[in-house]
Amino acid sequence: MKLREIQRIVEDRHQHWWHFLITNILTPPNTTPPAVKWRYRASKRIVANATSERCEYNLNYLIENPGYIDELVCHEVCHSYAARFYPRASHGYLWKFLFHKICGFRGTNHVKGTISKMLPVVKVANRAEKIRRKIAELENSLP
Repeated sequence: MKLREIQRIVEDRHQHWWHFLITNILTPPNTTPPAVKWRYRASKRIVANATSERCEYNLNYLIENPGYIDELVCHEVCHSYAARFYPRASHGYLWKFLFHKICGFRGTNHVKGTISKMLPVVKVANRAEKIRRKIAELENSLP
């Protein structure tokens, strides 16, 4: 799969799982979906990360393991949802209830990751992101 296709699929599944949770169980105090952020790293450990405000996804991992996209996105969205009620919930009771009982996933060890090097397409995306940030910094510093 291509980089843009993976990003589109992740964003679609992100929205799907968020709306699935808020329509099927107790609505959180803030119903705004968490923002989607991208990691451009060849990380063996960090596949994704979530807070109540954002979910980060490692593009390198998703490109090499597209079969885990739906489960990984649901995993992170459940973290974000649980964090709206209990900020330090981690893999606690609420998260387990959401992920296993409401969304129906059993859970796997895919979050350990197996990436050893950064893919060329992710390197290019990483450079483009750094350039965009630098341009934004320069624009903000102008009088």
